[in-house]
Amino acid sequence: MRGTVGCGVLELAVKKRRGKVGAVFRRSAHLMFGDFVVTIGSFESGNHPYTVNLASLPCKFFSGKIFPGQKIVLENDSLIIGGKCLVLLNELTPFRPAQKVEGIAGNREIKSALNGVEVGVKALMKNGKTGFWNTETGRSKFENSIHKAALPGVRLVERGIRYKEAAALLDGSKILAGLGVGLTPSGDDFLVGVLSALHFNRLNVGKGFCPTLSVLNGIATESSKRTSTFSGMLIRCAARGWYSDLVSDWLAAVHKGNANSALSATRRLFAIGHSSGKDTLAGLLTTVRGLVSFQ
Repeated sequence: MRGTVGCGVLELAVKKRRGKVGAVFRRSAHLMFGDFVVTIGSFESGNHPYTVNLASLPCKFFSGKIFPGQKIVLENDSLIIGGKCLVLLNELTPFRPAQKVEGIAGNREIKSALNGVEVGVKALMKNGKTGFWNTETGRSKFENSIHKAALPGVRLVERGIRYKEAAALLDGSKILAGLGVGLTPSGDDFLVGVLSALHFNRLNVGKGFCPTLSVLNGIATESSKRTSTFSGMLIRCAARGWYSDLVSDWLAAVHKGNANSALSATRRLFAIGHSSGKDTLAGLLTTVRGLVSFQ
């Protein structure tokens, strides 16, 4: 079977792990291992350290094979569900997000790439915005209420980045964590973007607001207490630089000053979910724009 397996899944598989099936969807499922959630299926949204992304997955692959509450064993590179081996992990291509990037551009080039992204965002949002994107039209009343509730948290995050105040970043994160509905609420997606960009900046740029890894992990831990197991795990992963390949592609393109690649990565992020990709992008833009503006 062709596909990829994330580095987080491979870490879990080092020792025998027992868990259970959580949510099951048409072409994917959530496998629960304590505080870790492995997502298995066929995803257009890219690879992540905790995904098993199977290429060309048949529509009825999970039919009659997986159901909520079913016991799982992860052992010796085998994913065993209901006593049967569903996937051999050693047959898949390992995935680890690219954290260290060569050829980082100067502030002027990064700002130029960001400007191109923001122009592209406006063009993509002609039919209305969701999540955190500010617009007078195109959102439901519920989405407008989420936007208003998020603003104090966003302002605190912006303050933390501008004035290098970890306390403000933490306070803003507490407001945003768990804000919204769905598997990954809008506030959580925004925080994934923020923490991913801060980790990337610390590792590759080293200028502006560079909170220590322990601070980033502490903020992620506090935030994850305020949301679901799955979404909280994604926040904690972002703080350690374990983000999806779509996020790493966007960060690399922007920081290399490559406007065309950055716009292409923006389009791919925009296509994820109802608003998850858009809200993650909002967090990325807020953070990178703040970092380059006050360095």
